Order: sequence, then structure tokens, then C-alpha cells
Amino acid sequence: MVLWENGRRVAAGTAIGLAVAILIGIGLSSVLYGVRAVDPVALGGAMMAIAVVAAVASFGPARRAANADPVRSIRSE
Repeated sequence: MVLWENGRRVAAGTAIGLAVAILIGIGLSSVLYGVRAVDPVALGGAMMAIAVVAAVASFGPARRAANADPVRSIRSE
């Protein structure tokens, strides 16, 4: 459940970031020389790197949540 929630947030963030990167790339295309404004390999690589880092970062909290005793958590509240 923790991984799923973090995955949804990462997907939303990368989608917004991709849209902004494309818009900025198109806006700056007049000053770029010899480089395409929207490079699918670079954008895809950046998205994959962000997804991998987010998955690794959320693995620790997910593991802790999976090992937690639900009865003990309910009694503490």
C-alpha cells in the first residue's frame, strides 16, 4: 500500500514535470543550436531515473509498514 501511494505521487509528479519540460524546451528552441528541444531519449531516461530513485526511497518505509503489528498500532491510537 505504501509503494502504491508513493508510485501514484511519483507518476503524477513526473507527468507534470514532463509537460513542463516539453513546454520549456519548445520555448527555448530558438536559442538551442544543434540540440533538439524535445529529446525523447533524454526525457525518458530522466523519468526512469526518477522512478527508480523513488522506488528505492519508498522501499524502506514500505518494509517498516509491512512489519508493523496492526493490533499494536490500533491500541496505541
